Amino acid sequence: MIQNTIQELLESEYLVVPEIQREYVWGRFKGITEQFIDSLRDKNTNVGFLYSYSFHNQKYIIDGQQRFTTLVLMLYYAAQTQNRDNDFRSLLKVDTPNLSFAYRVRSNTEQFLKDLFNSGLYKKEEIQRSKWYYDFYSSDISISSMIDFLDTLSKGHFNLPYEEILKISFWYYPVEETSLGEDLYITMNSRGRILDKAEKLKPLLFKKAKIGKEKDENWGKIWDDWEDFFYQRLENRDIENINVAMENFIRIVWELETCSEHNSLNPSEAILDLNLFMIQKYFNALRGIQDSTFSNEIDRLFGEKAKKDDSNKNDANFIILKSLLSGYVKFANQENTIRNIELKRIYETSYNKLHRRNYVKHIPILKFLKSYRDGSEHNYYKAILVEHNDSDCYFDEADKKMVKIMYESVQSNSCKISELEELFWKTCSRTVSNHNIWEGNLTILIEWASIDGNFCFDELKKYSDSFDGLFMDYSGHEIDLLRRAWIVGMPEYAPVQVGSYYTFGWEWSDWRTFVTQNPSDFKSFMDSIQRLMESGFTQEEALSIYINNGKEKDYMEFAKDNFLMDFTKRSDTCDIYFEYNKKEWWICTSGGRRRHTGFLSVHHANILRAFGGNYENYNKDKMKPLNIGDWGAWYWSTSNENCIAVESQRLNLVIDIVYDASNKRCDLVLKSRKDEDVSKYASGYRKKDEGNGYYCEYSFDDFCPQNIVDKVLEKINEIESIEKL
Repeated sequence: MIQNTIQELLESEYLVVPEIQREYVWGRFKGITEQFIDSLRDKNTNVGFLYSYSFHNQKYIIDGQQRFTTLVLMLYYAAQTQNRDNDFRSLLKVDTPNLSFAYRVRSNTEQFLKDLFNSGLYKKEEIQRSKWYYDFYSSDISISSMIDFLDTLSKGHFNLPYEEILKISFWYYPVEETSLGEDLYITMNSRGRILDKAEKLKPLLFKKAKIGKEKDENWGKIWDDWEDFFYQRLENRDIENINVAMENFIRIVWELETCSEHNSLNPSEAILDLNLFMIQKYFNALRGIQDSTFSNEIDRLFGEKAKKDDSNKNDANFIILKSLLSGYVKFANQENTIRNIELKRIYETSYNKLHRRNYVKHIPILKFLKSYRDGSEHNYYKAILVEHNDSDCYFDEADKKMVKIMYESVQSNSCKISELEELFWKTCSRTVSNHNIWEGNLTILIEWASIDGNFCFDELKKYSDSFDGLFMDYSGHEIDLLRRAWIVGMPEYAPVQVGSYYTFGWEWSDWRTFVTQNPSDFKSFMDSIQRLMESGFTQEEALSIYINNGKEKDYMEFAKDNFLMDFTKRSDTCDIYFEYNKKEWWICTSGGRRRHTGFLSVHHANILRAFGGNYENYNKDKMKPLNIGDWGAWYWSTSNENCIAVESQRLNLVIDIVYDASNKRCDLVLKSRKDEDVSKYASGYRKKDEGNGYYCEYSFDDFCPQNIVDKVLEKINEIESIEKL
């Protein structure tokens, strides 16, 4: 028994809250967490015992998970509010495949924690509004408790320093010996994990077979063949992964047959629903899939962590594999060509629903797959179209609209993938490197492709190509021309609001908002660009002509040229912010959506333009020369203040230009970089109350950057004349 601090534990161990543990619930009970935090304020830095059990170089927490989880969440909140995010990310190993604290009570909880730690958010409303937050998280007890606790911290007076939380300690008892660990694990948890559940179920299935119709089969040999199947695919995995794969597979069969969810394979319950013939039926399907293009789905059964670039990594419930197994069982007696084509349709449709449309409700797909396997309808599309429309329906109207058109395209020959199917799948599968605006929902594109209510394939191809042409090969700031053209193209243009900020379409989700909320306007916009291109202009030329022909409207100054938007090039976003008190738009010059660290006002940007400068003049080493001595102009910006600076490093003099839009006034502040007396240069200026600077105010009925520049140049020439005397 040793005493370890939170910092020592997270630095040296990979701690896991395993599947058998109960949900995290402390966050739901304000009284418990307040009492716990009060005890920490009383300098009670030891919070009791923490037991763990070693397994695969990880420490599975046996007892102490509620306290430990609460402390990790407190540490995360303190990191965000005390500017220690980088320290927290390093400690929790956020940027590596395995967090130093993983939560596996439910498959989704661990992913939630990863997304949360990457987001920097802690307020309930902001978390639930995030694009990575799924609706079903609200029904997950652990996730909702974690959010409630963070929200409580944000609304209370939690002020424990980050460093103090790191020093909180446990009496830590890591059980290294496997046999002792297993005994302790089971002893300390009423839901203790029974190792190798498939092996525990095996004799129960064999006993059941002796009194059933399965008794004449050599099930011992068949079971060995099943294990050998996984052994042949083992590659560099540990031998224990065979048991994991067997357990996952049998659990899949159990869920498919009962249409109910089981967090783990419980032999005493599973034996009531399963028999060996049933498992053999699906294992034959598994063998068949091994010879198809979808064999990689089998490897998920080994229970390994999904790789970062794995597009199917969120399929914790094996929905894709369950769909493919159902299709194979359905077509077990069909020839390979017909079966493989149907499996292709099942895969594309299921993948689209799960990963692009992010629909992960488990029970509805289990019920649909059972009705598909048991029904007389062999066509997967037709089975979708006849599914009852109710709250428990897996496929919605958007799915069915696309499926109906694909179904009609193959009615004359269902043994061949149609050109329309290929186009639909290709359009749905746009990735971030091109665009992912549709997210698997082609309803708008189908409407664009309909003439008098009748779908037209040629129109679909035209608008699909036109749309892809606008977005393909663009990313980040390279799409500025399209951003500016869309300001002209949308009749009542307004940037997408994200919190208190507005964006011109930096994230793909922002463009999704533009398109889905204004489909008719976007179609008209595309038609206009296409007509210009048909006249012989390139797309870039067509967009530029379209902008130049635009009428004056809100935000037109951002559309006319790229000058204002270019100031966002040094940031990770394209956001602006309107401050009503100052009647001023601020452009994000640095930082990102999680944290904006610099803003420049539009008026200051236009003053810099009048000096001949641009976004590249962001410090005094990158000044725009003014061809008067060594004077140059540049801008500086923070999250709260910004101005244009005109400076001579030779004279150690600077003139700060600060425009006040609400009062239509410009202040020129003359000062020395070395706190020297500048009174000899200050003719016409008044001394500031503090420091050695001098200032002058100019009022304008209308904002005219050139008038301000003229005043500054007049002062610079005056200073240079004084220096020559």
